[in-house]
Amino acid sequence: MLLEGNMKTETKEITHFDADRNLINVLLVEDDAVDRKLVERILAQSSNPVKFAVESVGSMSEAIECLTNRKYDIVIADMGLPDSGIGTVQKLKLVIPDTPIVVLTGMGDEEMGLSAIRNGVSDYLVKDLPLDVLLVRTIRYALDRSSLEKEAKAIRQQLEFILGATKTGVDIIDSDFNMVYINPEWQKVYGEYKGKKCYEYFMGRNASCPNCGIVKSLETKKPVMSEETLPKEDNRPIQVTTIPFQDEKGNWLVAEVNVDITERKKAEEMLREKEDRYRSLFVSSRDAIMTLEPPLWRFTSGNPATVEMFKAKNEAEFLSYEPWKLSPEMQPDGRASDEKAKEMIETAMREGSLFFEWVHKRTNGEEFFADVLLSRVEHGGKVFLQLLGTSPSVGKNSRSSWIQTNGYRIFPRNWRMQSETWKRKTSHSKPHARNWNTR
Repeated sequence: MLLEGNMKTETKEITHFDADRNLINVLLVEDDAVDRKLVERILAQSSNPVKFAVESVGSMSEAIECLTNRKYDIVIADMGLPDSGIGTVQKLKLVIPDTPIVVLTGMGDEEMGLSAIRNGVSDYLVKDLPLDVLLVRTIRYALDRSSLEKEAKAIRQQLEFILGATKTGVDIIDSDFNMVYINPEWQKVYGEYKGKKCYEYFMGRNASCPNCGIVKSLETKKPVMSEETLPKEDNRPIQVTTIPFQDEKGNWLVAEVNVDITERKKAEEMLREKEDRYRSLFVSSRDAIMTLEPPLWRFTSGNPATVEMFKAKNEAEFLSYEPWKLSPEMQPDGRASDEKAKEMIETAMREGSLFFEWVHKRTNGEEFFADVLLSRVEHGGKVFLQLLGTSPSVGKNSRSSWIQTNGYRIFPRNWRMQSETWKRKTSHSKPHARNWNTR
């Protein structure tokens, strides 16, 4: 039988649940009429800021009917109901899995109360102890705990949704490779994990994987990152971050975060294909292709046509030259090659591209004209210039053809002297005045 204690005994205030509610709806399931009336009176006379609205029934069947048709904040149930007995908790949980439950037990049934807590109830009370203070305190603790559990459950569901939507798996594995936990969405793919080794569960193997991240992580006590493919999921690629930690008993385990990298791998493959195509064009092109990078603007690459054009032994020798070192000291307009080359580079970087004609010098000292296209390129977070130089031509539309038809020879080393002579001879008539640098 329930005992009534000193009704004036003070209780410690709990504020988490009170902030949201000032009326608590209680379903009392108690077949003893005396105990039922006592509980009702205790709650009615409570001095706490909250009030209790109590509905009482005497059997499990009545309780299930009430719970099916109405919503309650908490259920107080006797563990000794004649139509449920020890199955009281299980029957209530089937109907109200998220509603807090407090059970009432007799003095000799405390083990039953502890068992009920293990099965999901919020708390238990012994009938033969004073209940006036304990009952109110227990109800409010149960409500507060239930509120926190609901918040945690909502957050957990959101996280599980995100993990499922992004194909990210989370698992926990002990130092003997035993599966301890796997998030529900991933478990739907792989099934029951209890009693299985991780290499068996995920990889279908009979022994640990080569270069296992779990072993490395437990040895170093540091996170380890690796990439794996999942044979049970058509070799889906994942990035695995293995994080070591200790449980409350001091045992070492690892948590693994397995992120899907299918799209990243596709992008990497596409990039490799593009780079292979570019490399093929770069190598096979009959035009000279080279690149220059800031801040020194040295050559960083040159294809075989470039090596041939400048008569270098190989690409390494070509790259050893600064751009203006592969030009004569002066350009035909009288400007220094190094000064003008820097101007062309700045213009191409600013405008995006620049087309012009240039007098180059081979490694053997021979000078020649070429059409040059400088283009700004952004790739892999870098900005650089690509230089496309057409091989010297004798076509009628080329610069060399135009100069030769005016009695001007390009290739001999004394072209400057001949050019000055030609200029003096034509200074009065100025035939075919034309820009030397741009078409």
